[in-house]
Order: sequence, then C-alpha cells, then structure tokens
Amino acid sequence: MGVRGLVEGGDNMEIIYQYDKKSGHLVAINGTRWPLNGSAPLNRPACGFRGENPKCHQRGLTPESSITTIAASTTAVALIAAVIFIGMCFIRRHQQSRSVNWLIPANQVQRYFPSFGTYETTGSSHSLHSRHTKTGTLAYRNVYVYGSQLVWCRSGQLNHGTTHLSGKLIKRINMRSALKHNNIVDLVGVALEKDKIMIFSQYCPKGSLYEIIEEKPSWLSWDLKTAMLADIINGLAFIHSSDLKFHGALKSPNCMVTNQLVVKLTDFGWPKEMTIIGQTVLNKQNYSRLLWTAPEILRNSGAYPTREADIYALGIIMHEVVFTVRPFGIFTDGMDTEVIQMVHNQSASPYRPFVKTSDPVIPIDLIFAMQHCWAEDPLERPKIAKVKLRLMRVLRFKDNYMDRVMRKLKHYAEDLERQAMERTQELRVEKCRNEQLLKTILPATIADALIRGFSVEAEIFDSATVAFVLICDFAEIILQSSPWEYVTFLNEVFTFFDDLIGEYDAYKVETISGTYMLVSGVPVRNGTLHAEYIGLLCSRAMLCSEKRIFASHQLKLQIGLHSGSLAAGLVGLRMKRYCLFGDTVNMASRMAETSSPQHIQASESSRNLLKDSSKLFCLLRGDVPVKGKGIVTTFWII
Repeated sequence: MGVRGLVEGGDNMEIIYQYDKKSGHLVAINGTRWPLNGSAPLNRPACGFRGENPKCHQRGLTPESSITTIAASTTAVALIAAVIFIGMCFIRRHQQSRSVNWLIPANQVQRYFPSFGTYETTGSSHSLHSRHTKTGTLAYRNVYVYGSQLVWCRSGQLNHGTTHLSGKLIKRINMRSALKHNNIVDLVGVALEKDKIMIFSQYCPKGSLYEIIEEKPSWLSWDLKTAMLADIINGLAFIHSSDLKFHGALKSPNCMVTNQLVVKLTDFGWPKEMTIIGQTVLNKQNYSRLLWTAPEILRNSGAYPTREADIYALGIIMHEVVFTVRPFGIFTDGMDTEVIQMVHNQSASPYRPFVKTSDPVIPIDLIFAMQHCWAEDPLERPKIAKVKLRLMRVLRFKDNYMDRVMRKLKHYAEDLERQAMERTQELRVEKCRNEQLLKTILPATIADALIRGFSVEAEIFDSATVAFVLICDFAEIILQSSPWEYVTFLNEVFTFFDDLIGEYDAYKVETISGTYMLVSGVPVRNGTLHAEYIGLLCSRAMLCSEKRIFASHQLKLQIGLHSGSLAAGLVGLRMKRYCLFGDTVNMASRMAETSSPQHIQASESSRNLLKDSSKLFCLLRGDVPVKGKGIVTTFWII
C-alpha cells in the first residue's frame, strides 16, 4: 500500500510513500518532501475532528467561538465596504453635478421683453411663470437672454420636493445635450431654482407648427408641407436611433419652426421624476395635450411612452399638415374632450381623423401611410425607417424647404442669366440695326456722333458739289400707272442710285417725288475731289438708265450739278434730317431744271474743278438763261 503523487519535474502520478506495516508509518521514497513544515500531516488533528480535546477548550478555541469571530469579522468588512461605496457614489455624483457644461447659474439668464427692450433676472419670484397658448404649450413663449443669444425657456419641477439633480436625471440631460441634428432643437443649458428646473433651448422665431397651421395657413404651400413632413420624419428617425429610443411627447406644438422654415423637434428626453409644470392635472385648458396621445397610452395612465406611440402621433401631425387643419379637424375648443373620449373607447371601428381622398394634389400613397401610422394595434404601425422610405418615394424629398428654395432660386437665377444674355444679344443686334438704319438716314460721321451722345452743330463748307437727278416725264408715268406700280418703280431706281453712292464719297440728301438730291464734300471734307465723285456717279447712273423701261417709257434722267460753299446741319427733333442750305443748292437745282434728257449739265464752278480730271470731259454748252441768275455759261459732262 502506498501514496501516489506528482514528483517535481514529472507529469505522471508515482508512488511517493510506502506504508510500513511493522512501524505503522509512511516511509518516503526517493526523498519526498511535504510542503509547509516538511512533515506529513497527523493522522488525527490536535483538537480532534470535532474539537473534543479538553486541552483546546482551555484555550478558548470552541467551535461556537470560532463561528462568532468569523461572522463578526465578515460583518465589519461589509460595513466598511458599504460606507466606502456610498461615499464614493456621493463624491462621484457631486463631481458630476459640478463638471456638467450645460449647468447655467440662474442669475446669468434674463427675461427678454421685446416690446420694451428690457431684461429681468430669473432670480425674481415670478421668473418661472409662463403664459398659456391655445394648445396649452407652456413657456415656449418665454424668451430669455443668455449671453448674447435668445433662448426659449421650459419650466419644470423636480418630484418629491428635491432640490438637486439625481444621477439619473443628470445622465438623461447629458444624453439630451449630446444630441445634435438639423431637425431637433439644441439644448442650450439647464438652471436650478430651489425645487424648480429651467430648461433653455434653441430659439425658433416662427413659433410652433401648430400655430402656423392655425394662424398662418397661407404660408403652407405644397412644397413647404412636404419639406416640413420630411424634417419631422428625419428628426424622429434620429431620436429613435439614439440612446433615448423615443420622443414621448410628439405633437405639432413641439415641432418648432426656424426663420429658415426648418422644423425642429423639442420637449423630449425628460424622465418621469421631472414634471413639466402644467402637465400633471388635466382640465379644459390643457386637455388638448392628449390629442396626439396613442389610445393604448390613454387607456393606461401608467404606461410608459413607446416608439409606436410616436408613430401614432406622427400620423396625426401628418393629417394636420397635409390638410392644414387642427388635430382631428377640430374647429371649436369644446370638442377636445369628446374627441379624446372617442379615441379612448375601444370599438371595432376606432375613431380617427376624417381623410378627404378627392384632392388630386395629395398622393393616395401618402394617405395610406398616414392611416397606417395611426393603426389601433401598436404592432401594426410601421417603423420610422419604413415611414421615411415610403414617403421619400411618394414625396421625393431629399432636403429641407430652404434648400429647395435656394435650388429653385439658383435655377431661376441661371435661367434669368441665360435670358438676360439672350436679351442682351438681341439688344446688341437690334442696336446694330438701329445704328445701321441711322447711318442710312444720316451721314455716318453725324450718326456716330449722335450714337455717342454728342451734339452736332451746323457747319459752313467752303467747297462742295451738289447734284439733282430728275426723272424725265415723271408726271406722265404717274398718270399711266397705279400707285403701287410707280412706288415700286421709284424704289428700284433710287435703290440703284443708293448702291452707286456706296461706291463713292457722296451722301444722299433726300428724294422729292421724282427728284434725287446728293452731295459730296459734306459732312466729310475731301478737298476738290467732290466734283469728280459726283460727275462719275452721275455718268454711271446715266448709262445704266438707258436699259430700263417702265410703263412704255424708257427711263431718262436729267441731271445738273454745281459747286460752291454751303451750310449744313441737323434739323428737327423727330425724323431728324441733315439738310443743306445756301445758293449752291439753288444753283444745282436750276442746272437740273435747265438740263436736257440724258445729259449732265454743270456750272462753270464745277467745270473749273473738273478741268484737270482724267476721267471726265466738260464740253461747253453755252449761255443758258437761269431763273434768278440771268444768263449763265454751262457745260456738258461727257
């Protein structure tokens, strides 16, 4: 018989002691050593297995005394641990309450009175008073000043008369303060005043969605309605995905509207240990608070808010926004109690808002989504993610109303810019046309001066040549043709003359009946070349006219020209004309009158300017009687 055990450095059980029958003792094999004192334990304990050895009694080591000693020691250790734990919790809560960045001293916040522009410190006895609105929403009309910003004040009262924030409430406020989203109201801070709590949040100047629907329904275009629904759904989706899990008080009075017409959700995240002032007792003034409450919450006053209850409230808000009505279409204040009672009652056909499906503007899928949200069974109500996905598909919203407005304004600006560019181009073209037209009516230099805004003064020209072109037998031509025919004839003849003028330095002064008047050397001086230009132009006109026949009459021209000094300038305000004045004009007219058909008659002054010309030849005609001038020597230009 032996005792097996592990040997140092080994993994197997081996016999380390052998029992000696003669001596009645265990004999160690291979120098086995016992732990502690190096010897094997006694076969029988010193005090016996039950402490029956009298020697042990004399030393006070009874079993009862040992148990008592152990129990007393354990209790003392537990009490010490409990005291240490409670102290650490108290210190931690104290440090936590002192280190929160949202805690605001009450004396740093002042009441704002916009009508007087004055402030009032919140430390006064009536600083927590608030004014009711039609929906019973309190304190949102209380505007305060904190630092340099305006904030909304929401007043509450701590339960059980406590004067400090519990760890649970601090944790809740920390969670609420950490939530940042474009569609939820930012928490600015919290102030304490005895057993009351003041919650300061972001200021939304446009008020609540409920107030806009009731007081300013004309604001709500369809685009704005869909944008507001998108904001509410986005804000609620963010809250449901946060640590808060649910809103708990979703209603249109808690949907605040900013100056940019963005809807932000508020009044959520507060535990039951904090009671919002005015919400504990239901009466006729605040009974309307329950119009957005889910039926399962109405039937169980101790029920805790849920996400499903938020979805029910969302359906009621959707009905308000889409149809621009109060909750359930209520039109008098006395209907609130009756409506809430009907919603509270369980029946096969639950009471819900009336839905008009005949409006072609409202998508039918939106109505179905609305009705799905306020289903009687909470389990049948959709999740907020499903509502968001469905309405995105129906309403096709991707951004808020101001983004849509800015996008439309951008498109409008781009379209306006494009139209402006087109109109500018059209204006340039039209301006060019007008300038060209003006240059056909007036000399180019005179027209340019007028276009630039300069005034044109009358001038004296020392040397210029004036010519008159007469159509022979013009009176007979008129008698033998219709007005349309002879006007067409004149247009063809004078257009031909205009084309010739474009090739020479000459200007068409005017046309009178069958007479065409032109000049060279005015308004642009060209030395003595004006006589040659007029002579060449008239010679070409004479040659081309021989090939034209109209009303059985061959076109014949009778031309006269004269050179001399004259005055020229603009005449009139309307239909301005550049007119020539002086004896030179009269003499040129007499030269045309005394000329012969298909001949060009020139005065002696014109002949003197042409005598050195290599392109024209002047032949003496002789003395010709001229009205007002007597006998005048004239020449033929050939």
